[in-house]
Amino acid sequence: MKRFTFGILILILTLTASSAFGKTIDTKYFTLNVPKGWHGEKLNNTSVQVTRDDETASVLIKVGKIGKKTIDEIAKSTAKKYSAEELEQDEDGAYSFTFEEDGKTKIGMLDLINDEVCMLLIQYVENEEALDSLDDVLEGFEMKEEE
Repeated sequence: MKRFTFGILILILTLTASSAFGKTIDTKYFTLNVPKGWHGEKLNNTSVQVTRDDETASVLIKVGKIGKKTIDEIAKSTAKKYSAEELEQDEDGAYSFTFEEDGKTKIGMLDLINDEVCMLLIQYVENEEALDSLDDVLEGFEMKEEE
């Protein structure tokens, strides 16, 4: 009886965990498990755009090789490209900035992971549910091992 109950528990946990995500999008550098309540598309082999089904939040994820530039140079040029007023760097070396586009405030974040630049461009409507659901997207993001 204990073995049967334990087996059912494992099955329920597996189904619950897998049901938190919809489709999986695979790119050259990362995999994204799109959470339920979101839809996504692969823009090219290094970029994915995901949007909440109710359109209250969206995230563009782009990953690429750093090349000859430093992360600092890339962050500054990216912030300039989006006309960001201020570029901030946290204690771990990740960069963030805010900017206006199409009348909406967006957040840009850049970090260096395994010699690859990871950029997130986040847009959300000012409501707590949309903000909380961004965690679901980030939980579904996984960098691939270096080849």
